[in-house]
Amino acid sequence: MLRAKEAHQKIYQDRRWKDLRALKYSDNPVCECCKRKYTEHIHHIIPFAQFIDLDYDKALEYAFDYDNLSSLCEACHIEVHKFMNMELEDFELLLEVLEEVDSNFNEYLLEVYRKNLEISVC
Repeated sequence: MLRAKEAHQKIYQDRRWKDLRALKYSDNPVCECCKRKYTEHIHHIIPFAQFIDLDYDKALEYAFDYDNLSSLCEACHIEVHKFMNMELEDFELLLEVLEEVDSNFNEYLLEVYRKNLEISVC
């Protein structure tokens, strides 16, 4: 089996990924999180990399699943990655604090967090 880093790079060099990425950019040219900026990154809602060493077929399934992708601007992409591994209590507290700042961002973060929590529990 490929080492994780090599497998990760192989997926991003795959024609299926390049085509899927182009389609997502085309379908969602505006950030799905803040809804204000143009898309700069295609984000895997559930990171496929967490499955590479455990179940490579599952990693491929998540890597090439259109419904597992979101179009994000750079700022939102950075922020989403900061929150993806938070404990549930910390995440809920953070959402309360940020509630009045940007409701689109909070809704998006909550959706991403819930999807990742479902996977980690399974």
